[in-house]
Amino acid sequence: MPKHDLPWSAISEAIQANPNKTVQIGGGAATASLLALPADTDVPWLPGWSHDTNQVLDVVAASLWIREPLYRSATTSVKQTMEMEEAAFLMNQIESAYKSFTGHTWVRKHLEEELRNRSGGSLAAPDFWASMRTTKRLSQLVDYVCRVRGFRLCLFYPGQNEVTNVPLLSHGLPADKVTLIDTEACRVLLADHAKPSCTLNSVILASEMSWFVPLSEPSIGATTVAQIVQSLQALKPGVYKGNRPTLWRLLKMKQSQ
Repeated sequence: MPKHDLPWSAISEAIQANPNKTVQIGGGAATASLLALPADTDVPWLPGWSHDTNQVLDVVAASLWIREPLYRSATTSVKQTMEMEEAAFLMNQIESAYKSFTGHTWVRKHLEEELRNRSGGSLAAPDFWASMRTTKRLSQLVDYVCRVRGFRLCLFYPGQNEVTNVPLLSHGLPADKVTLIDTEACRVLLADHAKPSCTLNSVILASEMSWFVPLSEPSIGATTVAQIVQSLQALKPGVYKGNRPTLWRLLKMKQSQ
């Protein structure tokens, strides 16, 4: 028999039309697969937080995890279909995003190449998050997806004892509207139920990791020490000392909060 691939939109419509959609699963393979998921595990370097059971191997998967609850419990094949459609949507938004958003460093060709591969069925690279730390085009891709879909990521690198956030600026999002990801485990971090809402700054301080400027940000270029200090004083009056890279990092860290 010929194989027919259904788009996620059609699957979603069918689910919404099902009068029994709220009935709990009573057994069978679906229940078994859910029960087989590993338990949430505490994160030793961030007390009060634990790993989600799902892996999010790249920013396309992260976008779906954040925005589409059904993605979290879907089978592997359905997840792949959803990821292909998400990547195709994001690729089709590039032209309008270039006109709508300002202050970015995106390279259109690179965005199209990365998203075309994912929309064509390529699986996420297992080292995506690790590579994003040192690869400008991947950092720009994460910045692009975050801004188009309207969310913010805080990315922890325990092996390097480093942390960053993308996009750098909140772009109007509340300070506590940020998704935390352990890039080594490729898992979202979940707060304890009793834990109050946390800001980006508070979780970075709690982790005791060193914050770094994401590569999606414009480079320091020819910006002088005097210009950096002037920008710092505009944010918070005071005396600022240090070399140019140190002051630049401090400026970017303050802008991100």
